Amino acid sequence: MNHTEAVLAVSFGTSYLETCEKTIKAVEQDLAAAFPEAPVYRAWTSGFIRKKLRNRDGIEIPSPADALEKLLAEGVRDVLVQPTFLLQGIEFEELKETLRAYLTRFDRIRLGRPLLSEDRDLDRITDAVGASFPQLGQDEALVLMGHGTKLGANQVYRRLAGLFQERGYGNILLGTVEASPGLSEILGELDKRKPEKVLLAPFLFVAGDHAVNDLAGDGPDSWKTAVVSRGYRAECLTKGLGEYPAVRRMYLEHAAEAVPL
Repeated sequence: MNHTEAVLAVSFGTSYLETCEKTIKAVEQDLAAAFPEAPVYRAWTSGFIRKKLRNRDGIEIPSPADALEKLLAEGVRDVLVQPTFLLQGIEFEELKETLRAYLTRFDRIRLGRPLLSEDRDLDRITDAVGASFPQLGQDEALVLMGHGTKLGANQVYRRLAGLFQERGYGNILLGTVEASPGLSEILGELDKRKPEKVLLAPFLFVAGDHAVNDLAGDGPDSWKTAVVSRGYRAECLTKGLGEYPAVRRMYLEHAAEAVPL
């Protein structure tokens, strides 16, 4: 290889290959178009998902550290790392730790921000998602399911929930599957509003396991089951945030603004 620059797109990963094409691969293709002088490499942080793909499909996806070793072996000296994470949460902090260990081995490592890192990001994601549901009727509610994190970055979800109300998307509710606001809070809000129909959609980069099972599954603990058991008519949409062109543009802008570690 004769290139000395590269882009490393880092994702948590997914074992759902169809949503991978529409989200992770779509962002990688956008990055390749935006940085034509630098080939784009892939790394996934989830060891569980990498192992599952290896055993099930014979697909090898490198970890960030493995990808960085490969870049060094190919003569890359300058790497731009853009994560597809939503928040500056646990995965992002661990990625920064990994990258810091390689600072002396590269001439430069630049790191782009996760999707929702600044106030302007919150405004833009609110409009990007809200504008994608122009058909939403006054007697309907759209419930978005985010992941949630134990870190302070989780406050983003509550701020976004408020922004949807403030920016004219009053029938959009946002909750998380592993933090707050949780499902019980969403159900309480639905019971106040009593919509005729509830749309359920993931507020996740990929529509993977959480979307298929926790959101739209038929099991007793799914959000769909909880909504239907309250007497609401429910419809599930499994479209990850990575499928929204406006969201992918945000990642490209964060990559363009990446700063050296």
